[in-house]
Amino acid sequence: MFRFSKNKFLQKLRTEKSHRYRFLVIRNGLLGDTVFVAPVIEKLFREYKNSIIDFTGSPISAEVLKNMQGLSNVFAIPQFKISKHIKFFISLRKNRYDCVLVQEMNTHYSLMSKLTGAKLVIGYNNSLKVLHDFSLEKERTRCRG
Repeated sequence: MFRFSKNKFLQKLRTEKSHRYRFLVIRNGLLGDTVFVAPVIEKLFREYKNSIIDFTGSPISAEVLKNMQGLSNVFAIPQFKISKHIKFFISLRKNRYDCVLVQEMNTHYSLMSKLTGAKLVIGYNNSLKVLHDFSLEKERTRCRG
């Protein structure tokens, strides 16, 4: 799919919110990172009520989010071994995702997201941002005491 059709699809996502899309959110962090991905899932659920939203992340994140409103499926990423990760992400192709949201700065998940066969991949700028259809700058915030 060429960049033009990706832009067209992104425009469709923005305007046809009642359509039934399939989203996958990837965040393979520790428990604290789960706190940051929950609002993303909640926003998707509010904006795309008819859509299917799946999550894949660390076993602990999957356990915490398994009963979250708005999530259809929660998958735990297997412990790191490259061959297992490749098989796992290829196995997600059967779900025919429209959009994958990579909530990781790690380039590994930029690469793995392409194995899902999603129509559109959105992720943070990193050295493999060329694999994303759209890349976002990660905002840096400071906690003030």
